[in-house]
Amino acid sequence: MFEGNNEAGFEFFAEWIFTLSKQPSLTNTRKLFAVDEAQTLISTDTVSHWLQCVVETGRRYTLDWLSVQQGLHLVHNRVRLQMTDVVAFRTTEKRALDWLEQNEFPSDEIRSLPDFHYRARNMRTGQLESGVLKLGVDSTPVRD
Repeated sequence: MFEGNNEAGFEFFAEWIFTLSKQPSLTNTRKLFAVDEAQTLISTDTVSHWLQCVVETGRRYTLDWLSVQQGLHLVHNRVRLQMTDVVAFRTTEKRALDWLEQNEFPSDEIRSLPDFHYRARNMRTGQLESGVLKLGVDSTPVRD
């Protein structure tokens, strides 16, 4: 629908899901707005109106936000402040590690995590957990 204009597509779907979420017939139904490579759509300078609605008001309408990005330091503070849980896989990028360390992730561990292993922190409670992403029928990691 938005070939070559990812920003317009992102805005369209942010508005669409937020508006849909406010429908009285859906207010008790969980909804998820998931975005891959969010750092390519959200700058550190501004947050669009509809994304603000999703991340700052969406929970009133049972709308959750899930994003994946290379480094949280590349995403606007207004979005980062709304995050409840942060999951970190191995990274060696210094600025991403600096942000994780400032938020009490063990950066040495993050730097050396094996494939499919992660550390997760609930940003509200501070609880830190470890885990392994299991994929495939026999629960072993699957690689392409």
